[in-house]
Amino acid sequence: MAWQGQSTSDILVASDTVSTIATVPVRAGAERLWFSLELTADNPLSDFCVDVQPHATAAWTTVASDSADFSTNIQNPILGVGGNPVNLAASGTSLIWMDVKGLANVRFRCMASDASDANVNYYWQQR
Repeated sequence: MAWQGQSTSDILVASDTVSTIATVPVRAGAERLWFSLELTADNPLSDFCVDVQPHATAAWTTVASDSADFSTNIQNPILGVGGNPVNLAASGTSLIWMDVKGLANVRFRCMASDASDANVNYYWQQR
């Protein structure tokens, strides 16, 4: 199975609520998801969450939301992280690798840390 992906630029991230920036529909037979997040504005992030949905009508389950979930306490379905997204600094980049076997969707949510909003770019691939 070949890699398939999508790139999106200049997504506004609110500073007053955790907002969805990307929902990735997992292809049938896909096993791995790679997600790259780039913070483009001067305002850093304060919150970042990864949620999964086992099938299209199921409730979302948060699998990572705390700083430790992306550093010292990485657990399945997160396989690895390069650059902790919870406290992502301005112009910073975070890479997240996931095992997506058996999942229907993966959702990424975040919030800017200060009174002003932030902007992010993201790119994902799955196979």
